[in-house]
Amino acid sequence: MIEQYLKKRQKIVVEDLTKYKEEFEHNQIAMVEAKNKIIELENSEDVATKIFSVRTREKEVYKSQEIRDLESRITIYVTENIQNKKMIASCENELKTIEECITEFENVSRETSDNVTQMTFDTSLDNNVSRETSDVKQMENIVKRLELCKNLVNIDGNRVNMELEMLIKELKTLN
Repeated sequence: MIEQYLKKRQKIVVEDLTKYKEEFEHNQIAMVEAKNKIIELENSEDVATKIFSVRTREKEVYKSQEIRDLESRITIYVTENIQNKKMIASCENELKTIEECITEFENVSRETSDNVTQMTFDTSLDNNVSRETSDVKQMENIVKRLELCKNLVNIDGNRVNMELEMLIKELKTLN
């Protein structure tokens, strides 16, 4: 159950990370294009027609307005990219935590199945395996699951609460 949740969450975070990276790259390209357009507008003057034509003076007003619009778009892109960088870093940190939790969970699951296999093997060889030994192994498994929950607290508190409730029920059955 935890593993399914972690894998779904991992998929969601990867999708978000991809979205933020694509938006960041798009904004970078748009900023370069806007800067090039500004340079083009600033350099597109015909001095002779500017002096003798009223129409050219009117175009200058439009050019300066377009340059201001482009500059304001660039500042918007810069602001968005600052936010995108923060979100990318956040997603990468969360993804790292999720991947660590998945590997820990897989290790715990593997150890639990190994313990169960070992216990059945030991039981078949020697029927004198004490109940205390199996309880200790179960307690070790529960402690490992609690450590996993501790790592999940920052990602999803509700999920951790559910897991802790399940662990409490298991502990009650041990007594």
